[in-house]
Amino acid sequence: MRGTLAPWAAPAMPFLLGRRRLVAEGVRLLAQLRTRYRGSALSVEAGPARGAVRAGDRLPDRDVAVDGRPTRLHELTARPGVHVLLDRDARCPDRPGGLLHVHRLGDPGRGALVVRPDGYVGVRAADAADPAVRWWLGRVGLVQDRHGVVAGPGPVVPAQA
Repeated sequence: MRGTLAPWAAPAMPFLLGRRRLVAEGVRLLAQLRTRYRGSALSVEAGPARGAVRAGDRLPDRDVAVDGRPTRLHELTARPGVHVLLDRDARCPDRPGGLLHVHRLGDPGRGALVVRPDGYVGVRAADAADPAVRWWLGRVGLVQDRHGVVAGPGPVVPAQA
């Protein structure tokens, strides 16, 4: 669509650029900011969770407090790897390190969001201790037991090398 429509629409660009809302919609369309992966095998809803963001959605940016310091979510998740965002009272699912980063937010509760490297939510869990969180981290190769097996919410799944 970009390759076909852009040359055709080029003469109208001065007029279109004067329309802020239209330009904003065009940027959202081209940047694919409304793309969702809710039906993907890497999008897991683990029980009822609060909030509007769901597994498969792009993580929205907002102000948060981490260890008492204000920051932005997108700034917090800018480092390469998988980020686990824990509510204040949540239990840490695994030891962070390498490409696994764990951040404790100031929000009350025990929930967790696991954010993929592309900025989309992989897991939304009402409780960070839910086995689906560990299973998902194992599925992407970040967590496994000493036998190379990741226990999931269903059958035992061999870890991918």
